Amino acid sequence: MNVHDALQDMRFKIHDKDVIEMTNDELLICLNEAIQYVSSYLIAINSPAIVADMVIENEETALPVNFVKTAGIFPIKITGNIMRWLGYEEGETMKLRYFANSESVMESDDMPFEHEALNQITVKLASIYAGNQLEAEISQDKALLDEINAALAQAAGGGAT
Repeated sequence: MNVHDALQDMRFKIHDKDVIEMTNDELLICLNEAIQYVSSYLIAINSPAIVADMVIENEETALPVNFVKTAGIFPIKITGNIMRWLGYEEGETMKLRYFANSESVMESDDMPFEHEALNQITVKLASIYAGNQLEAEISQDKALLDEINAALAQAAGGGAT
């Protein structure tokens, strides 16, 4: 699934086929939030669906930008953004497996997950985020805001505004 198709699917789910309520950029923000949520969830349950590999050839190596934690036990020490290979010998290489956070996507990209079911779940979650932003009934939110403003004004010694 590509991101463009995901955005169209989101539009269908929030009943905005005519691009009236939200722009593609606004939908993309919701989609990227959902991608981060799904990635974090997969990392928390140690899912192999989110594991990446890298080959270490030096004693000290900078961590990849998307590095979250190692996927297994490796003879390394991490300090800040630097990974130090303990027991390194010249000429050796080591394949490090790690949990990688998904990167933000653009409309021309493919969806980040290899498994289509994960992409579909991500689109559903992003549609919920977008639907919450489109909530037409805001009187309760306004009433809560008015109540907070009144409480703040009273606490500050003034009248309600």
